Amino acid sequence: MNSTPAELMTEPSSGSLERYLRAAHYLAAAQIYLQDNVLLREPLRVEHVKDRLLGHWGTCPGINLVYAHLNRLILRNDFNVMLITGPGHGAPANLANLYLEGSLREFYPELTHDAAGVRKFVREFSWPGGFPSHLYPGVPGTIHEGGELGYALATAFGAAFDNPDLLVACIVGDGEAETGPTAAAWHGTKFLDSAESGAVLPILHVNGYKISNPTISGSMSDDELRALFTGYGWQPRFVQGEDLSTKMAVGMDWALEQIREIQRSARSGKPVAQPRWPMLLLRSRKGWTGVQELEGKPVEGSFRAHQVPVSDVKKNPDHLRLVEDWLRSYRPEELFDENGEPCADILACCPQGERRMGCNPLRLRVVNVTDLFILETESDHPHGLDAVLFDALFTSKAPVIVNFHGYPSAVKQLLYGRNVSARFLINGYREEGNTTTPFDMLVRNGASRYHLVIQAIRATAPHNPRVAIRASERVLFYEYLLRDFSREIRETGRDPEAIRAWQWNR
Repeated sequence: MNSTPAELMTEPSSGSLERYLRAAHYLAAAQIYLQDNVLLREPLRVEHVKDRLLGHWGTCPGINLVYAHLNRLILRNDFNVMLITGPGHGAPANLANLYLEGSLREFYPELTHDAAGVRKFVREFSWPGGFPSHLYPGVPGTIHEGGELGYALATAFGAAFDNPDLLVACIVGDGEAETGPTAAAWHGTKFLDSAESGAVLPILHVNGYKISNPTISGSMSDDELRALFTGYGWQPRFVQGEDLSTKMAVGMDWALEQIREIQRSARSGKPVAQPRWPMLLLRSRKGWTGVQELEGKPVEGSFRAHQVPVSDVKKNPDHLRLVEDWLRSYRPEELFDENGEPCADILACCPQGERRMGCNPLRLRVVNVTDLFILETESDHPHGLDAVLFDALFTSKAPVIVNFHGYPSAVKQLLYGRNVSARFLINGYREEGNTTTPFDMLVRNGASRYHLVIQAIRATAPHNPRVAIRASERVLFYEYLLRDFSREIRETGRDPEAIRAWQWNR
């Protein structure tokens, strides 16, 4: 995470950042409600509103705040940042930021920065053939869906392992934090090598409510939360109160300095024993900046902001006006020019190229298949995935390496009819080996971790110049390593020490 020269730093002003946040909030809310007149260039009418209102608003403002300030750090420091969003139902926020930074356009060319592009973008959310209400693999920058709560933090640690220049920011929803997987994942720092791995920055979003009742974290005092996470081994800092944007900026700057200090010590040969990594606890009102109340009942700051704050908009004129007032409160006419393009100072808040979080190149997707019959087509087996869902998991173009505990031919038979044989490399038992060591059995059948690395390098090299440059060198290194291991196994009758004693943390 090296800084760029001072003259290259283009950290946005607080005014531009405030306008960026307004644009992101507006686009997030508009996706839930609008199918036309998406920039409110005319009075809002019933026909401008979607027939089916789907999505989750409550967590969106907090996600936007985190996204904007991570962008600020990227612009100032020019380093690699990946965002993993635990509350994946906050997809309108992620999509709004991905649209503004231009990452969506890389994969969906029709989502341009103009009137036609913004209309299509807003309309496509929760629309047949468009984007679903949760994150999914078709959203750039997504390696965690978020719909199945609890796994975001563990995924973040997996992304950081052995990626020394990567900062993985992970938004953990306070409802999500009540799950067992999240409770265990807080201990991930105990496996993180600060010399050879990247860093994980958790941001616990304490907005107080789940779908219909308060969260445990939202019911705890600052002292209780501080004691809890200090006990886990973290160094917590609160972001709360008035002017959340400024406080988030201060909190992220503090967290980055703590991370750098831990890494500097470890990488200079003086590692801190059991370092206390920083984390942020963001307290914000659920549905912040949205509708304050509806029919005398509070919306912002309550469970009523969780999903669609104002429903029956097409049937109730008062609710239609309330939604229009809410959307106009962001003053979209100040944020988009006459052609529908976001204003220049707003776009300047976004990193460029591969520094965009939606275009960060640092990705390997691991799919754990527990039901093999999903590999068949839906016409051959009731569990089989249709082509759209299959491509959502395995993509339509990327090479796929399958490591199977049985015969490779079994997987090949299940994939028959999908026309993917050219890009699927299938490892498994080839009836090689007899009485030998566990690792040697994997080597003899071409299914060891080193074979996987070699396959991944060869499959990626044609698509990634940075991998291609060192591909031959790295492949030869692992091939020689396997040869040395095999020689040692034959001589000693046991797996090498490097295999037997291997563990995540050193």
